[in-house]
Amino acid sequence: MLAARAGLVRRRADAGPSLTAHERAELRGQCGYAVQLAKEATHTLFTASGPPRSSGSSVTSRASRRTP
Repeated sequence: MLAARAGLVRRRADAGPSLTAHERAELRGQCGYAVQLAKEATHTLFTASGPPRSSGSSVTSRASRRTP
């Protein structure tokens, strides 16, 4: 989804004219949607992994500490 829009941004950057207001709004909406999907997937994986072990050494536990 975002890869298709990246081509448009790249072509515009090479050609010189900036994106139209409609194109910028569309791109922001698609980026926001992609981020929301990634957050939901991360949440699903984290909750599916179960409670953290007492040592806190599980992969998801370490990853969650690094995520802002």
